[in-house]
Amino acid sequence: MCERATRDLDAYRRALQPSREAVWSTWAGAQLGAMKNSPSATVSYFTDKDTPLRLAAVSLVADYWPFNELFAIPCLRLAFEDPDSRVRGAAIASLRLKLHSFVQDPSGQFRKFLMYLRDLEPVTYDFALSVRQELKETCDWAHGQGQDRLRHLAGEHLAEISRSAPTAISYLSHPSANLRRAALLSLYYHFSSDFKFQNTCMRMIANDPDLDVRLEAQSILSTVFGRTDDVEVGRFLASIVRDASQATALRKDAYMALFIVRPMPVGRILQIAPPSFPFPEDVDWAFVDTF
Repeated sequence: MCERATRDLDAYRRALQPSREAVWSTWAGAQLGAMKNSPSATVSYFTDKDTPLRLAAVSLVADYWPFNELFAIPCLRLAFEDPDSRVRGAAIASLRLKLHSFVQDPSGQFRKFLMYLRDLEPVTYDFALSVRQELKETCDWAHGQGQDRLRHLAGEHLAEISRSAPTAISYLSHPSANLRRAALLSLYYHFSSDFKFQNTCMRMIANDPDLDVRLEAQSILSTVFGRTDDVEVGRFLASIVRDASQATALRKDAYMALFIVRPMPVGRILQIAPPSFPFPEDVDWAFVDTF
């Protein structure tokens, strides 16, 4: 099994030459756009009778999509049962790099299999440690920025607004826009386990008279539902993106939020993150439509 997996991985990597994007386009054709916009669309091609479509789908899992439990069991099946060596290799690459933690392994055989593959292409401990440290530092920085914003917006009300969830909730209807924003931040940072954000954030995004409050609510909504691909939240944000009567800043922010709610590749997010991103001219409307 290990020897065949080695050959399969080699066959898959050779098949990706000279360029992943070009090869994906050749394999998937007109279906590539749908695959790159939705994990569920990608999975739907795992059982296709057309080998190039299966190969494109599982290759996107290996080299495009971030880790997602949705892919684990179908990839496990392809890794050992697909008749095509390249498809098996792409599925094995997916399991080795991203999906192994989702596989139940009471016998320990899968762990031994992965250890064999890792010995062939080891990732250095120092490199793994540096990536983990960089991620931790980035998260700590973002958390600190949010806390600073809370202190600035709340001012002399900080102690009271941070005292309890009911107190923070009472500030959501305060006449001061800054204090409404502070209330949202306080609920997120101090009382997130005691507060259901969805309905409140969606109501404030739709109805609050202040644009900054609406943007704050939208930011928190996308963070709370990040990587969930929640159907209701996704549909709501997509409706904001499409609503030309809304402020451009809110629509653009909602577009970014879609890429956070659905676990999309970092490269796709970075393409739309710059302030100079042309909205709505360069919006991928086919992506918005998937919600």
